[in-house]
Amino acid sequence: DVLAERGIAAWDGHSWPEPPRTDTPSIPLPILGLADRPLERRQDLLMSAADPGDGHMIVLGAAGSGKSTALRTAAVSLAMRFSPGLLHLYILDLAGQSALRRLEGLPHVAAVVQRGEEERIERLMGWLQAEVERRTEIFQRARIDHWRDLPRLDSAEALPAIYVVVDSIGEARRVPVPDLARRLTGLIHAAPLGIHL
Repeated sequence: DVLAERGIAAWDGHSWPEPPRTDTPSIPLPILGLADRPLERRQDLLMSAADPGDGHMIVLGAAGSGKSTALRTAAVSLAMRFSPGLLHLYILDLAGQSALRRLEGLPHVAAVVQRGEEERIERLMGWLQAEVERRTEIFQRARIDHWRDLPRLDSAEALPAIYVVVDSIGEARRVPVPDLARRLTGLIHAAPLGIHL
């Protein structure tokens, strides 16, 4: 009911709200679930408090505590509110449990790569590094420092927000892909470019 009241539960999977017309691009914030307010007898949408333009999000918890479900909820909430032209999702499922495979049907999802697919993991990491370099060059040419400044760019160079959703990032050291953990943590510096973990 809480989601339906906000027009979220009835998403058809093919249409998105018009982005707000402002001088600053709307930075996609994921919905993480519902926040229970028992004293007020209500539930509110729980959204990331951090500004993803300046950082990243990590979900911590013991095995079976719902980390994968939280990541799936965040990814779907972003996909519901931002069109594929504004948001791209890359899924790296290192848990090996296929919990995020269900996201493959979203038009925003460019890849769902799982543990055991070392060649695909390597290609994804190589593409992400190349995208960081490409965006860095675009930003330098346009003399901008942050993704928020994108309206100054020519529409031919409009860049979608990129979210790299990693399930079980702690497993990165156990995956036989050279320097995977270091390469993932290297993406931390890409938030101003519109690339988020």
